Amino acid sequence: MVIIADCLSVDGSSILPRVAKINISMSAPFIKSDFKFSQESLDWIKATFEFVKDKNEGHDLFKTEFSERKLGRKVSFEGSLALEEIKNYLKKFGIDDSYFDDLTGPDIFFSNKPHPSPHFPHFDLLRKIGLVKSRFNVCVIYGLNDDMFWWEDVVPGHPLVMPDYRQQIGLKGTTSQERLSYLGNPTSIAENMYNDTCSAFVRTDCAHSITIKNPGVRLVVTVALNKSIDELRKFLS
Repeated sequence: MVIIADCLSVDGSSILPRVAKINISMSAPFIKSDFKFSQESLDWIKATFEFVKDKNEGHDLFKTEFSERKLGRKVSFEGSLALEEIKNYLKKFGIDDSYFDDLTGPDIFFSNKPHPSPHFPHFDLLRKIGLVKSRFNVCVIYGLNDDMFWWEDVVPGHPLVMPDYRQQIGLKGTTSQERLSYLGNPTSIAENMYNDTCSAFVRTDCAHSITIKNPGVRLVVTVALNKSIDELRKFLS
């Protein structure tokens, strides 16, 4: 199922084999959030990124820092109501205004393929903070039935973790199929990750991936965080 700004949906179907469903508990590698953009911010985001919808792209992070080179024009959340709404919400988790810049985001995850995209296990890295401990994701155009997977024991120091072509933290295997064959079954899975919320904190400092089960545009606003899921969870108690 794909949702566009909480108003339009169409059915999709799974492209992956079943694995054990996660028990959503205090040890889960994600925290579902009650954050939503205001309608004004949603309208601004959709209008600002309207031009990318014609691009044929696989799932990728389009960083504000490199937007001019990768997207053809400079795109920034600076001065927007959307940025203020995110900042105000994340203050509840000990993240103040000084943390945000072109490196941490907000940025966008964007994809637009005529077919579903299988998951590609990876780590999240940023020059400013190295291995990204977690992300705050806010979906704007997305699939209700997209799943997320984690291999929580596969972290730096694990035999499957090795330098990639950029000499950064990578995984053994160059294709999705190769990496999955080495990793085996994930330790956790969140089926239909965004079926009951449009935002969540997700762990990104271990091997993880997402399946995009629906063709077409997917647009997610994301902020890279230097706090672990366990650190963030303490602010909820």
